[in-house]
Amino acid sequence: MQQVIVITGASAGLGKEFAFQLAAQGFSLLLIARRQQNLQHIQAQILQQYPEIAVFYISFAVFAVILALPHSI
Repeated sequence: MQQVIVITGASAGLGKEFAFQLAAQGFSLLLIARRQQNLQHIQAQILQQYPEIAVFYISFAVFAVILALPHSI
């Protein structure tokens, strides 16, 4: 089973660097940050270098809404 690593703050700084480092090790990624446009750009960069992995992203605003949903859904 493929492991997916969740990285918060992935649009800049350490989060972005972690994303690239983990992608190089073959992990698929779920990137979370406030700036969705930056996430799209980072996703494209990572997939260009490491096309064999999966890279997903979600803005923090959407992630917060998902977390707030009742667990019964």
